[in-house]
Amino acid sequence: MLTGKLDSGPGTGATRALKRMAVADEVADLILRCASEELDDRPATATAFLIELDSAKSEPIDLQPVPPPPPPPPPIVVAKPVLKAGDRLEIPLPGGLSMAFGYCPPGKFRMSGTINDDEKPVHTVTLTKGFYAGVYPVTQEQYQAVMGTNPSHFKGPKRPVETVSWSDSQEFLVKLSKLCGREIRLPTEAEWEYFCRAGSTTDYCNGDDEAALHRVGWFDSNSKKETHPVGELSPNAWNLYDCHGNVWEWCLDWYDEKAYQRGDCHDPTGPKNGSLRVNRGGCWGNTATDCRSASRNGGYPSIRFSSLGFRCAAGLS
Repeated sequence: MLTGKLDSGPGTGATRALKRMAVADEVADLILRCASEELDDRPATATAFLIELDSAKSEPIDLQPVPPPPPPPPPIVVAKPVLKAGDRLEIPLPGGLSMAFGYCPPGKFRMSGTINDDEKPVHTVTLTKGFYAGVYPVTQEQYQAVMGTNPSHFKGPKRPVETVSWSDSQEFLVKLSKLCGREIRLPTEAEWEYFCRAGSTTDYCNGDDEAALHRVGWFDSNSKKETHPVGELSPNAWNLYDCHGNVWEWCLDWYDEKAYQRGDCHDPTGPKNGSLRVNRGGCWGNTATDCRSASRNGGYPSIRFSSLGFRCAAGLS
């Protein structure tokens, strides 16, 4: 600037630049005089410049504080749907088929009965986690879609698959779990009786007499000694079908005739070992007594009968 080569007139770029920079008028005037063509207008020395600069009174610049950025919006919380007993889950199967499950909520119930020794004593079971149970026993077309074969004696795509061992059911469940990407298993014995009862305390899910069983299950009095397509009779309160009669249903547990003598329990899974596996529900050839919610049975894991099938279960994920 002290060379005199800066264009410093009042309308020049230097003047506009100093104003844009909010330089105080006194300071701006001093800077522009340093570039004046008239040598007498310039401060004689650098010391004189500093003295004038020190004495120049700057007007305070009104700088508005920059407001803080607004707080981020609260995270969006997507509420999980509240499941109700019987709410459906559909799992796709090969060939355009599917398998329906019904939700069973956590809860407690009075388990077993007073007729046979292996049912005693009646005790309280608490299930702390909800789960899904198959709406129907596994059908022949569902088994065929997963396994590529149908071992059943009484043929029919909608009839329950039978003549399957407990070990056969495990092979089916392993393959189905891989197909659908989630664990599908057999229900525990406690889970089975819990969803069979669906809140009831009577011999059958809908009452105590044989007339009630006629409405919900196929047994020796109405089956004509054969299985029937699933879902033809009335469901229980959780919209699950064929829990009584039609085919016995394998459960996950080892069978122990004295298992219930341990009393009240939470989430029981049965004995740690044994020789027989539990099956429940009675079948087309049984009396009404054998088809009660509390009736128990056990079989070797390798046996196959035209009265033996199974139903699937699954956790919530």
